[in-house]
Amino acid sequence: IAALESWRALGLNISIDDYGTGQSSLGYLQKLPATELKIDMSFIQTLVSDRRNAIMVRSTIAMAHELGMKVVAEGVEDGACLQQLAEMGCDTAQGWHIGKPMKAEALEALLVERRAAASVLAVNDRRKPAQPLHRPPAVAGPPPRTGEEWLRSAYDAGDAA
Repeated sequence: IAALESWRALGLNISIDDYGTGQSSLGYLQKLPATELKIDMSFIQTLVSDRRNAIMVRSTIAMAHELGMKVVAEGVEDGACLQQLAEMGCDTAQGWHIGKPMKAEALEALLVERRAAASVLAVNDRRKPAQPLHRPPAVAGPPPRTGEEWLRSAYDAGDAA
């Protein structure tokens, strides 16, 4: 634990992987200077169909955030799961729905393509009128985001870093 604390002092981030299974337990959350919690795919893959898993994932996300940690959901394989995680406030998702494993060259080409597409979207957004012609009624809180909007915001935040 002392070594992990010294690495944290240097600014390194520490993740607890496969949380919810095996050796990853509440005891680790209490003792380790982790900055990120990765929820095991066994909870994520049945999130939409299993109410109990949804409750455990939602409470784990809330607990990790209260402890100052970011949360990664492992094993996201469909849009419904991604949408539910976004609604729960999960910070990051990984899995085949997001992207399949690829070689570094393929990843670089994908990022270049997405950056170009984001530039086109930004130009198009500037062409929109500043004031909408019709204002929708005010609602409390931010509007719900789709899984795609959540991914785009996460991607844009990564560009800013």
